[in-house]
Amino acid sequence: MVSSTEAGTIAYTPLETDEDRRWHRLVPQRAVEIVSESGHSVSVGEIGRLRVKTKGGPTGYLGNEPATEIHFKDGYFYPGDMAITRADGRIALQGRFTDVINVRGEKIFPGPIEDRLCDLLGVSGICLFSMQNEAGDEELYVAIETPTAIERERMSAALKDALSTYPTVHIRHARSLPRNPMGKMLRQAVRAQVTAGRG
Repeated sequence: MVSSTEAGTIAYTPLETDEDRRWHRLVPQRAVEIVSESGHSVSVGEIGRLRVKTKGGPTGYLGNEPATEIHFKDGYFYPGDMAITRADGRIALQGRFTDVINVRGEKIFPGPIEDRLCDLLGVSGICLFSMQNEAGDEELYVAIETPTAIERERMSAALKDALSTYPTVHIRHARSLPRNPMGKMLRQAVRAQVTAGRG
């Protein structure tokens, strides 16, 4: 189920196949759209921002104007999720828009890549982020949560599958990575941890 306090239930998908864990069926009575940063609908298969029509629902946060301006616009609630839709109308969440990584002008949506690497490597967690090199250019980093070493051949094959278009990818291993009480990876905390030990 995909829902929020502000917008209620957006999608509900009985788990019958592995596909149902990623692709969600929208609740028929809800007006849900995937749009660009400028608010225009994106094409099927294109990643954009998720928004939900709030007719009859809340229109802002009491006493928090900055948050209201970010999440409530033109009768829609923006929960902060990036999503993608396919031809049959199902949607898949791609992570938070605050998690989008910008490497040399290219926007990277880490969620699908992290999921793919977890499947390929059989590890409990992956966290993508970027950091500047000595020349000031952003480079991609992959933090891997695993208690044991991963064979070089297996690692190379996974990186070729998921990140072949990036010329430089830095790998870091850890027995555990910072998470919040709900188990969500804390990307900025991971980044700070790697930064502290980069030397």
